[in-house]
Order: sequence, then structure tokens, then C-alpha cells
Amino acid sequence: MTARAEVLLLGTAPLVRIAARGLRAHGAGVTPWTLPAGCPAATAAALAAAASRAPYWADAAGSPTVISLWTDQDLLDAVARHVLPGLAPAAQWLQLGPHGVLRAAGLEAAVRRRGGSAVHAQLNWDLRKGRLYLRCRPRALLLGSLPALPVRAWVESLPDLPDPLARRAARATCPTP
Repeated sequence: MTARAEVLLLGTAPLVRIAARGLRAHGAGVTPWTLPAGCPAATAAALAAAASRAPYWADAAGSPTVISLWTDQDLLDAVARHVLPGLAPAAQWLQLGPHGVLRAAGLEAAVRRRGGSAVHAQLNWDLRKGRLYLRCRPRALLLGSLPALPVRAWVESLPDLPDPLARRAARATCPTP
């Protein structure tokens, strides 16, 4: 049995690599689980099902914080159903992706039923620069006190989208804490 990391980081390869680097720079222990970029949801479901039977999966899924970086809802749904059974009590799940907040409502409800909390924040990225941009910082910080200070520090360090119109639109549509 391995030591449980503070964060289980799920997503596609380029996004997980960027996020893992940032989380580790802030001192977080990270267990990454990645899919290749462009992976279809059916393949993601099969890979997650196989991974969920591996000896390390219980420790990984039981991390106090889960951060997922999925580019579409189908990938989130395909993998989440294999993570949820092992979710730690009072776990906090932060879903980051380009789709709207309402698309992650099912995940939020499923995590709440297991005694945890979940929130979705819109995220964009620039792979050439290796940067992630948070589109709705107030929504991401609604988790309250994240269990690990390094995770909070990483979230707070994510820059806003550089486009002034995108920032103005995010302020208009994002709840404030």
C-alpha cells in the first residue's frame, strides 16, 4: 500500500502535466491519472474500469481532494463513475473544464450524496505556453477551505483569462463567494 496523496488529478495528458507541475510547485502531493489527448469517452470508460481494479486505485480515489481537468462532459461522466465508489468521506472535488457550470451539476450531486462537496469552474488553456487560465475564480473558491493549503495556493495562482471581454463575461456570470 502506498501513501495517499493529497490530490488525485484526473484528465488528459497535456492538462494534467501542467496542473501537476503547478500543484507540486506549491507543495501538494499529487497522484496523476491521465488519458491521451483526444481519447473518446468509450475508451476512457474502459481504461477507468480497468484502473479501478488495480491495487493502487483505492488509495488514489480516496484522496481528500480530486481535481479533474476534462475537456468535455462525456469524459467526466465516463471516469467519475469509477472514482465515486472510492471517494473519501468529506472529499472535495474540483472539476475544471471549458464547459459551463450546469454541465457538472450531476457530478456535484453525486459527490454530495457520498458526503463530499464538488464545484465546477471554467478553465481554458494555452498548451504552447503551458498555462492554465481560470475563467471563474470566485466559483472555484466556493469550496471554502480546501483540505490542503497547497491546493488552495495553486488555484489562487491560476491567472484569469487574458482577454478583457472574457474576464468581463466571467464576472457577469459567476457567483461571488
